[in-house]
Amino acid sequence: LSPDSDQKSKDEVFGTGERTPLYQALWDFSLWFRECKYTYIWAKGPDFDCVLLEWAIEKLNSSQENKDCIIPLPWLYKNKRDVRTIVHLAQLKNPHAMVASQKPVMHHALSDCHVQIEEVVSAFRVLTDYSNEERHLEKKVKTL
Repeated sequence: LSPDSDQKSKDEVFGTGERTPLYQALWDFSLWFRECKYTYIWAKGPDFDCVLLEWAIEKLNSSQENKDCIIPLPWLYKNKRDVRTIVHLAQLKNPHAMVASQKPVMHHALSDCHVQIEEVVSAFRVLTDYSNEERHLEKKVKTL
């Protein structure tokens, strides 16, 4: 991580550039999530990120006078997944080193998201390879 990446992240969030209003950003996110037909929301950890998103949607919805403009929560409560858990199950020793296809920016939401996607994909690869090996061994044992 570059030493000034933390400052770059702060400048992007708190700087004077153009901003999308929170209501519009959450509306767009909810629509995108549902259009992609995603079932699960992955977070590091869901007891923080998802809770913040749910709270913001709930607050904005409760303040809407026009009930046709309610932001739907795009996932079911039971479909939250934790990146840390799958990384642990796959026994990835240093997931950050494994997935550094780009230089991550410290404390930057989009950069964090990309890293976490790569961690989940790497973990699934490890778990799938293990599962395939296990099935292959089971078939060999049955033929003996």
